[in-house]
Amino acid sequence: MVIATGNASGKPRKRSAGLVARGPHCPHCSQPLVGDLSTTCTACTKPFMAVAFTPAMRFHRQADSASAETTPCANHETNLAVDACQRCGAFICALCRMETDELVACPNCLELLDQEGKLASLRKDLINYGYLALSFAVGSLFIFPLAPLLAIPAWVYVRRNMRQNRDLGEHVGVRQQTWAAILAALGFLCGATFWLFILLKVGR
Repeated sequence: MVIATGNASGKPRKRSAGLVARGPHCPHCSQPLVGDLSTTCTACTKPFMAVAFTPAMRFHRQADSASAETTPCANHETNLAVDACQRCGAFICALCRMETDELVACPNCLELLDQEGKLASLRKDLINYGYLALSFAVGSLFIFPLAPLLAIPAWVYVRRNMRQNRDLGEHVGVRQQTWAAILAALGFLCGATFWLFILLKVGR
């Protein structure tokens, strides 16, 4: 492969704006270089320096169908399998081997797990209900008149956090949800006492 890198002195030149060429092109006018490559562009007649190089190629071990000790990849039959998907059990080569959240999976299973939201490292919509519950619980302690109204959503978020951890097998916001449940109960009790005192005082 030959690439034109600049003028005859070796200094790079900017390409013309708006022109994009694939393959070897003139560094001055960006026109494709056709025919025998030389050091002068046939379009703009300006000199350049051509450098030949060989792109690096990636090679993989190929599976030998004649040997019983080797297993081909389920997606690339010419590649030797290096592992097996822990979800579907398919043999996978180094190109197909995906590892995340301590799980080795093939690309198809990884995509399915991502869509189902079962991979914590790839999930973007995970909500820490424990912090939300704790925020409402603390608010119920400082705002007595609204304590019952703030304690109820605190308990709701505690319940959601417990359900989310159970469904996903995680332990997110466990300490926060525990304190939220306790503080929400205290806040609710303080708020109920406050309103009971108000009602008794008004009733006299």
